[in-house]
Amino acid sequence: MREQQDSEYKAAEEADRIARLKKEQEEEELRRKKEEEIQQQELNEAIELSKSLSKQNRMLKIKERLAEEPKTIDSNVSTIKFQLPHGIKVSRNFMKIDKIQVIIIYLLIIIYYNFIIYYLFIYCIDN
Repeated sequence: MREQQDSEYKAAEEADRIARLKKEQEEEELRRKKEEEIQQQELNEAIELSKSLSKQNRMLKIKERLAEEPKTIDSNVSTIKFQLPHGIKVSRNFMKIDKIQVIIIYLLIIIYYNFIIYYLFIYCIDN
């Protein structure tokens, strides 16, 4: 009888030990998955930040390529007016010898910065 109780006790202890090991393994697996998710989220945030900085750097490089606006209006200068998608109207003086690429660069810069300002304004109103 005593031997049977001892063997049942040892079997119960072994079952408890196996259950504890299994629970520890499951907890470790959950902890590892959470760490992986956090690392992946941090990686995604870093990628987004890098893209944002890259876009800003590209816009700065484009802006550097834009010639200074002519101050005086004479026969070699033309004023062009643009209406942006959000209804904002802008105008700028260009030299008549400027290529269309200069106008496109100007529009890229204006649209990019007005887009940012517009959405910051909308965001501030919503919050």
